[in-house]
Amino acid sequence: MPFVPVPKDLAKVKTKVAFNLTKRQIVCFGAGGLVGVPAYIFTRGSIGNEPAALLMIGLMLPFFLFGIYEKDGQPLEAVLRHTEYSQRVESCLDRKRVLYEQVLLKEITLEDYKAQKADVDAELERLRQVQGALSAEIAQAKMDAKTKNARLELAQEISAASGLNTALADALIERVDIHPGNQVDIVWKMKDFCTEGM
Repeated sequence: MPFVPVPKDLAKVKTKVAFNLTKRQIVCFGAGGLVGVPAYIFTRGSIGNEPAALLMIGLMLPFFLFGIYEKDGQPLEAVLRHTEYSQRVESCLDRKRVLYEQVLLKEITLEDYKAQKADVDAELERLRQVQGALSAEIAQAKMDAKTKNARLELAQEISAASGLNTALADALIERVDIHPGNQVDIVWKMKDFCTEGM
């Protein structure tokens, strides 16, 4: 029987479409090529080959980064968006601190402080909700990766087993309920194990 190595971490396994690239990578690299190659062709006559090549590389690099970079299973734009909202929350907290300092130093009145603080608090609440949604999205992606890894390990355990043994039964079955009339209900640990990915 042929042996095929299977990676432990399925979060890093992506569906390859062509040339061993994912759809995302093909789109990003193609867009980079559509921007960089014409820039090179049209500028090499006026600025020379070497500066035109450097310009092409500079124009194509962001597209390549968006196609390749991932952190915790999230693409670059999701990471940048989360970072942006974190910075905006910090900015609102700084504005609140400055307002408090201004009211203590009697640079603004208490009424002005309350009005401006209410505006900052509303903006801060909105930003925290968006940031919470982004964090939940990242956490869900991590959980999905863990679930895929658990299924892979279970599939490897099943394929390696020569028959049903205690370890395999413990891995597959959560509990067995026996009812009157010899009716047996099996509660599986992994529901829809084989059909969920289809």
